Amino acid sequence: MLSTIFFVGSENIDNNILDRPTDSNDGGLFSQAQIDFILDQFGYEQPEILQEQSDLLNEIGCNVTVKIYDGVGHDYEWNDSQMKKDVFAFFAQQIESSTGDGDDSNGGGGGGCYIDILRYQ
Repeated sequence: MLSTIFFVGSENIDNNILDRPTDSNDGGLFSQAQIDFILDQFGYEQPEILQEQSDLLNEIGCNVTVKIYDGVGHDYEWNDSQMKKDVFAFFAQQIESSTGDGDDSNGGGGGGCYIDILRYQ
């Protein structure tokens, strides 16, 4: 099974992709009906949306980890950050646990579950 990590700062609350439907003058990624669905199902702010998405994905059998960093906004210093350390540790753990032989019994190998619900700017 493919493991996925979502990470975001708790103060990264701007979500301008949901403020612009495709029929608006500046164009957008989603129709108003899609935006209404996303807001109803997942919320508005990115930390909330990511948590709701991961809960849904885990319910259907995916392996999703969510990390939300208190006090961190959209603009942060990636170098030497806890966020960077956690992401690289997650990747290292996935590589270490993967057998590469298609055997999903230990969480590695072939197959997987990946759904890209939203793409963030």
